[in-house]
Amino acid sequence: MKLLLFSILSLLIIGNINAQNELWLDDGTVFEAQSIDIQLDSGYVHLINMKGKSKYFDTLDVFAVIQQLDTVFLYNNPDYPLERAKMFVKGQIDGKKYKNYYVYSGAFLTGVASPILLEVASMSAFWSPLISGAYVAVFSKVNTNSKFCDIPDNLKTNEDYIAGFKFSASRKKIMNNTIFSVAGLATGIVILTILED
Repeated sequence: MKLLLFSILSLLIIGNINAQNELWLDDGTVFEAQSIDIQLDSGYVHLINMKGKSKYFDTLDVFAVIQQLDTVFLYNNPDYPLERAKMFVKGQIDGKKYKNYYVYSGAFLTGVASPILLEVASMSAFWSPLISGAYVAVFSKVNTNSKFCDIPDNLKTNEDYIAGFKFSASRKKIMNNTIFSVAGLATGIVILTILED
């Protein structure tokens, strides 16, 4: 249900969806940022979030800082070896390369068709974002065994790598499905307006 609500809100709110930098905490929380400044001497990380507000984090709570494809580890968890943590981040970085144009095309076509079909069925096209949102929610999972996941054979059984890959690939899939759905909705509304004239 939360995923569906997120998808619908994403369709209705168009904002800056490409993060430039990310700060990862040890508990798995991820913060997107305009800029991140690591102050090791002072023991804190200064982050300016996507709204321009400052946040400060103790370096002991920070797992990694990712700026584009460069990763700085500030890692202090003795219960989770650094090599395993690095495999998770490697999977996370590789997952950002995930592409599935069949699903994205489906998101676009669903967006185009939903307002037109609702009007044909004598219903309001106002509800078409719900249909597109449902599509995004249903087709947001990533199957790492599919041909769309280019995972090296030696990493297919690495649980940490797979977990990181799924995390970022799912986020990318949701983002791209949302973009294609919004584009489809806009196209469908334009087509509907032309047909009604």
